[in-house]
Amino acid sequence: QPPGTAHLAEALPCQDASRVVALGSDGADAWAACVADGAGSAVHSAEGSRIACDTTIAAAVAYFDHNASFST
Repeated sequence: QPPGTAHLAEALPCQDASRVVALGSDGADAWAACVADGAGSAVHSAEGSRIACDTTIAAAVAYFDHNASFST
């Protein structure tokens, strides 16, 4: 994602993360997405937002693989 105006003005990197994955045999059964806003005041905010998205997507993929859908 592109950095915001405050990031540009202060020469800071973007700390946000996002992930999207297509699920199912042909990738058309479902989509899982995650967006995490990295807290700019935290030293490791970029890593935290990346880990949050990686973990969320991994859990969604595992759930979908085990259940073949998100339906209850």
